Amino acid sequence: MGLGCLLALTTAALLVVANRPAIVTDDADVEGALRRASAQRVLRGATAAAMILVAGLVTVSGLAIRSAAKTAAQAARLEDLPVGAVASLLPWVGGALALIGLVGGVVGIGVLFIRTRVPVPAAELVTTEQ
Repeated sequence: MGLGCLLALTTAALLVVANRPAIVTDDADVEGALRRASAQRVLRGATAAAMILVAGLVTVSGLAIRSAAKTAAQAARLEDLPVGAVASLLPWVGGALALIGLVGGVVGIGVLFIRTRVPVPAAELVTTEQ
């Protein structure tokens, strides 16, 4: 549901970027460069939001798997029941998923701060007459 809303908002923002003028200019190159810069900002924000959302879900899922597997294995040991290899392996799988989720969240936050250059012909935007 959350990713669907994010997709709808991103699509709406990209349509606004595509249809409204960035600045009043007759130069198509400047207009195109500014549109690309705006679209890149919209997509960077949407990517970061999606990555952080999915990272949180993966982290919580991994921790839940780890906790449930450890509890089930401990209960089986207390009742002198055999604990299979899968029950011994699942806490490690859950921990790995939690770690992957945490790394994904950090990367998602990092996406917000990474700036890429979009070439805008700045010399044509500002003219200084002396």
